[in-house]
Amino acid sequence: MLGYSLMYLSEWTLDYTTVFGVVMLFMEFSTIFSNSRWLMFQHGVSGGNIVQSINSVMLFFSFLICRIYFQVYTVVVSALPFFWFKMVESTTTTFIYKIVLVTMALGVFVNMLLNFYWAYLIVH
Repeated sequence: MLGYSLMYLSEWTLDYTTVFGVVMLFMEFSTIFSNSRWLMFQHGVSGGNIVQSINSVMLFFSFLICRIYFQVYTVVVSALPFFWFKMVESTTTTFIYKIVLVTMALGVFVNMLLNFYWAYLIVH
């Protein structure tokens, strides 16, 4: 919930670079469970162990909530209207700024594709 409140506070000030920074940091919450899973695997703790099972469930839900739901929600609700306004409706936006916006949008889109692919690997 801290990620949501930080995101909305930075949206309130219309600082969208901070919004994307908060989203990227909030998505890293699942990394804790991913690294723990790898560490347990390296030390021989396998699927029959209750700690490994709990960690796998936490990895799944944190990945689903933090990386998939939160990122898609932020992009659809916050970023798309911002990009649309800056790219189409704003006449004072310079060409260089539009290039930066397109580059940032492509980066977020590639990140979303990678997260969907990783979610497929986790579920599969």
